[in-house]
Amino acid sequence: MIRRWVYELRNEKWFFWVPVFVLWCLVPAVCFSFAMGDALPLEVERKIIETMQQFVPCFAAWWLVFILKEYLDAPGKELLFVYRRGVDNLCLRGILSAALYSAGIAMMVPWFSGYVSHMGTLMALLMAQSVFLTALAYLLAMVLQNTFAPLLSSFVYTIVFTFMVRPGRFSIYVSTLEGGLGRIGVICLASIVMLTIGFWVEKGLFKKRL
Repeated sequence: MIRRWVYELRNEKWFFWVPVFVLWCLVPAVCFSFAMGDALPLEVERKIIETMQQFVPCFAAWWLVFILKEYLDAPGKELLFVYRRGVDNLCLRGILSAALYSAGIAMMVPWFSGYVSHMGTLMALLMAQSVFLTALAYLLAMVLQNTFAPLLSSFVYTIVFTFMVRPGRFSIYVSTLEGGLGRIGVICLASIVMLTIGFWVEKGLFKKRL
């Protein structure tokens, strides 16, 4: 199962490197540009927290969506006919992809330990947000049986709740890290619910195909 997941990631070719570029090049470059400016430390911290929430979680579902694309969007949907119910598991692929992305977050966020006071909270929050958007993409892909809407959902959700609407009670994003720990539990619970529903839909979908 894991070997096949790795093989599917390799088949994404240069698309695989898009989230890597965002995590280890784009986000650090933007955040360090704030640190090198003349802003006060608290303003730098606020900008770093805001920027990471704007760019990091929205690419979390990228790898999973391109894996699902081969199952749901390919001509004739050939892979549906080699899907082995009880053995193959697209939900587990989503969990593995989210775990790999979270590992990338864990290696990137500590670079800014000198600028963010609650580094552990920020890291856990970004991981939880990433898992949430991965679960959302997985659920939408199973329900709608396509991958365009799931990929778009991550970017639309992020744009709406970080650029257009101030983060609130029904958002996975926060303005400050003080209440971040409380938000993490709710985000994780919502993610588990979406993964569970998506898994049920997945098994029903491929049972009908076969």
